[in-house]
Amino acid sequence: MLAGTAALTVDAAVAQDIVPPPPLKPGMAWSYRQWEELSGRDMGLVHAEVVAVASDQVTVRVTVPGEQTTNERWDTAGNWQQVGTQGWAWLARLAGPSKRVEFVPALALYRFPLPVGKSWVESARAVDPDTRRTTQLKVFAKALSWEEVNVPAGKFNAVKVRRSIAAEDAEPTRSGTTVTLIDWYAPQAAGPVKRICTWEHNDYRRPRPDQLVRGPRIRLELAQYVSAQ
Repeated sequence: MLAGTAALTVDAAVAQDIVPPPPLKPGMAWSYRQWEELSGRDMGLVHAEVVAVASDQVTVRVTVPGEQTTNERWDTAGNWQQVGTQGWAWLARLAGPSKRVEFVPALALYRFPLPVGKSWVESARAVDPDTRRTTQLKVFAKALSWEEVNVPAGKFNAVKVRRSIAAEDAEPTRSGTTVTLIDWYAPQAAGPVKRICTWEHNDYRRPRPDQLVRGPRIRLELAQYVSAQ
C-alpha cells in the first residue's frame, strides 16, 4: 500500500498538531534518493525495509548502492540502536573499520509525541561493536515547525526536526565533530520524507581564520513509501 492511503487516525493527529509514534510493522519500506548537494553527485537509491519487530527493537534491512546489505536495529520510535555507516562519513569516524555503530542508549532522533516547540537534550555512547572503542555524544534537538514538503514520492505535511550532535572525538590535530541532522518527519509516511546531514570540525593545523572544515552536505528525499499489508 502506497503512502497516499494514510490512516484516519494519523490525519486526525496531524490536524491537532501532534505527531504520534510510528506504527512500525514488518513489510513497511522506504526508498530514498540520496546525493551530495554541493557537488551534485548522485549517490543512488537507499532502501530500508522493516523485517522484524519485537517489544523494544525493530530490525531494518538497509541497502545502499555499492555497499553490502546490512541489518540495522532501531527502537520502536525509530531511534538508532545499531546502524551501518554506508555513505555517512561522520558515522564512519565513530565506527572505524567495522562499518557499524552501536548507540547506548539509542540515539535520540525522536521523542514522541512530538508537538512543535518540543526540545530535548540527551547523552549517548557510540560504540564500535568490534573494538568496543567508545565515543561520548550529546544530542540537542527541537521540533521546529510544520512545513509542506514536495519530494519524488509526493506532497507531505511534515514537522521539521533539527538535531545538533556533538561528538567527543577530538584529536591533537582537530576538534570534536559537530553533526547537524535535519528531518522533515511526515506521519503519513511513518518516517522522514526529507533529511539533510552536514558535519564539521576545526583543523588545528590550519591558520586560525581557515580552521573550520565542513564535510559533504548529504540530502535524502523519499522516492517511495510502502506501508505494511
